[in-house]
Amino acid sequence: MAIVLSYRNSQTPAQMNWIALPLEIGLYGVVLDFWFYWYHRVMHDFDFLWKYHRTHHLTKHPNALLTLYADEEQEFFDVVGIPLMTYFTLKLMGLPMGFYEWWICQMYVVFTELAGHSGIRVCATPPSTLTWLLRYFDAELSIEDHDLHHRSGWKKSHNYGKQTRLWDRIFGTCHDRIELVKENIDYENTATIFVGLPWVKTLDQRERSVPIIGGNTLLTLNNQIQRHGPSIVSESMKAPELYKYLPFGPYPTLEDFERWYNHRITSTDGNLLYAITDLQLRPGEIAGVVGFSMGLLLQHALGLPPHGMGMRRVQWKAHPDNAKSVRAAERLGFIYEGILRWNMVLPQGKDGNDINVNKERIGNGVPGRHSVMLSFCCDDWEGESRDKLDLAMKR
Repeated sequence: MAIVLSYRNSQTPAQMNWIALPLEIGLYGVVLDFWFYWYHRVMHDFDFLWKYHRTHHLTKHPNALLTLYADEEQEFFDVVGIPLMTYFTLKLMGLPMGFYEWWICQMYVVFTELAGHSGIRVCATPPSTLTWLLRYFDAELSIEDHDLHHRSGWKKSHNYGKQTRLWDRIFGTCHDRIELVKENIDYENTATIFVGLPWVKTLDQRERSVPIIGGNTLLTLNNQIQRHGPSIVSESMKAPELYKYLPFGPYPTLEDFERWYNHRITSTDGNLLYAITDLQLRPGEIAGVVGFSMGLLLQHALGLPPHGMGMRRVQWKAHPDNAKSVRAAERLGFIYEGILRWNMVLPQGKDGNDINVNKERIGNGVPGRHSVMLSFCCDDWEGESRDKLDLAMKR
């Protein structure tokens, strides 16, 4: 619509108002962000509007391919309504806003939209002629800001702006950054990427991400024991019940944890120690995060190539007393198969079955256990179970 209103076939690019262009570029992003801020915020604050925005929030850690992942109603306002209101506002302010000026301004907006949904972990701000002024008020946008917004979901969210943080600053919805605090940024390590974004500052980190699955990142961690081991040991020893149903642990010392890791993970092909990361997890939300992550793994395992691995069967094995684990699997669509009897020998001190394995059979009264077996197979995936999984992931 803005194209129809602004285009004149008698005007050439050379005739555009080059003097007003820098101001138009800067103000276009700020004004568009004002209209978008309130349109975006009311969809979060009012129940009857959230249904039009909910689909877009199914991805908690977005990537550029999911920028336009939304219902038709939201896309109409994103693509038509908000740009049109911005165009009229700048015209009322007395700016020329011819077709070519509008087109250039819109390219800045599109670039920022894609960058904000990229999931790239760098310190980078959108290119704008008013970045210097926004930075003065600590209102410039960074890639992390919109990523944090997606992690929050529905009501009482934050970071509603997508071109700046100006309106979030003014109206009190600006959330503190988690990664892009000054002490985390290596200002000496810069890189040149993309025309129009002359430099970025990379995070000083030892983590590297591997496959993006369904818009979320499954992280394997280089040097993970050195970096995360001490925290895992110290925090888990505060709650040793975490290991109640696991056939390993707890680990009183880092050396104990490293010994297990080297024996069970690094020495065996096919084993992977991974982390499900969410930097803004509220109390009581862990079940939803883990369930959603398991759903992503199922999509990756059972989906057909090239997007999935095309597997025939995924197994879920649980301690017979771990009813929560069994219920979680069934909510995702796993089908109960039965009890696999005496399939595990446990370390001393672990709760196994009531009757220990006879010492004449294995060691000296080593405990053992049965396992509850559930599965999600390819024919389930092609049937109703996939719909059940999708429904569970949308909660």
